[in-house]
Amino acid sequence: MTDNAALRILVPLDGTPLSQQALPYAQALAVTPADVILLEVLPEPEPQRGLLGNVTMSAAAVGDHASVSARAALETVADRIREEKPSANVEVALVTGHSADQILRVARALKIDLIVMATYSRNAVSRLVLGSVTDQIVKSADIPVVVVRLWDAVDGLGVVSLHRLVVPLDGSELATTALPMTERLAHQLALPVHLVTVGDERRAEVPRRIERQRASLDGRGIQVTTEILSGAPAHAIAEALRPSDLVVMASHHRAGLTAWLLRGVAERLIDHGRCPVLLTPAAPNAATPQT
Repeated sequence: MTDNAALRILVPLDGTPLSQQALPYAQALAVTPADVILLEVLPEPEPQRGLLGNVTMSAAAVGDHASVSARAALETVADRIREEKPSANVEVALVTGHSADQILRVARALKIDLIVMATYSRNAVSRLVLGSVTDQIVKSADIPVVVVRLWDAVDGLGVVSLHRLVVPLDGSELATTALPMTERLAHQLALPVHLVTVGDERRAEVPRRIERQRASLDGRGIQVTTEILSGAPAHAIAEALRPSDLVVMASHHRAGLTAWLLRGVAERLIDHGRCPVLLTPAAPNAATPQT
């Protein structure tokens, strides 16, 4: 995967308007020529039975009917994206089975660069229980996942503009594993990068956390700003975010919990819902604080 390679973006949907709220962010990330694959995972079909338990439609027929209906709905969404985003190559895919397993299988088979998907607010209901599916994907995926928090049942095909990539750094090697994807997106989307950390700026190691990374990104032709915040990390970072931001940070699920970034900050930023969060997979031993 190189900076100039077209992004291959997978968007899992479940047939509900709520799940489509991930689509504007997939479109925003597909600024340069990109492949956008809309995926729906259908449950294993079961035979339809009458009141007396007799089979009125075979499992195969039920599955065929569901597939035809789902594919037609996906194509309708795909056509709307093609109209709004002519530079994107939009495809649809339909599979059957366990949602998280199939999403991961398809992502690997199609060499996907980014999975963009929604997670539901506490009171929302979805056939796929998409919030729990998203959690499984984040914990298991070996590619970055953009998580979009959902709140209202609105049409997901709106217009979204991303204006800044925000990268929280906590002095750990794990936090810096988000920087390669940040650099790629900064170049492809022509976006500035805002590095943030939390701590007492009078302590020498705090500004040092971000200065080294600022200089590195600046040397690669990326516009970079920095900010040192104070207070509880999750709250301080959440308050500094704008709706047009995309947070880029490492997922901690495969690493040790040794730094503030890894103690629920990602989850709280997703729950905050002000902007989407891109979680990059990290190596198991990449959690040692740096000075």
